Amino acid sequence: MSDNIPTPPDGTEVQEPVIPQVDPTGNEPVTPEAAPEAEQPLEEPQVPTGQPPATPPAPAPAVPSLDERYRNGHKRINATTMREDYPDINELRQIEHWPLKSHKDYVDLAEFVCNLWHYDDWATLKGRKVKTLRLATGGWSGNEDILKALDKHFMFGMTCWEMSKRGGLHIYKIPNF
Repeated sequence: MSDNIPTPPDGTEVQEPVIPQVDPTGNEPVTPEAAPEAEQPLEEPQVPTGQPPATPPAPAPAVPSLDERYRNGHKRINATTMREDYPDINELRQIEHWPLKSHKDYVDLAEFVCNLWHYDDWATLKGRKVKTLRLATGGWSGNEDILKALDKHFMFGMTCWEMSKRGGLHIYKIPNF
């Protein structure tokens, strides 16, 4: 006798017949479709005696809107990556294509970059006549993305770049012209 069991072709499987079940009261057989579903009581977790019952976990806090997060601590969420404080692709493009026609435009771009910077103290704009923009990335990739966008702005880089050092320190000087 062979151990090979033939399988029926697709769509010709034989379904097992429904076996009648006995009514819990013992009166007569009932098919599963006709049997009413009895409500199962929820079991309370067993707590060792002498200990108070465990309190249920607190509900998760409501997620604030994007505007609320920005207003409360300058937190932003990138719509693409859904991560806090990462610059949005539109913000990066805005840096790359910022129109520079006057000294004020250069200063406005530097202030925009400072506002996007993740670590507030690591992006400073100081000076009266000649403004110095000092940026330290801290190794954070969002800040690196901002610097890449700033480096793509040819005019800003040519007129303002002063120094870049290992470790992510970049200095730009905005002359008063």
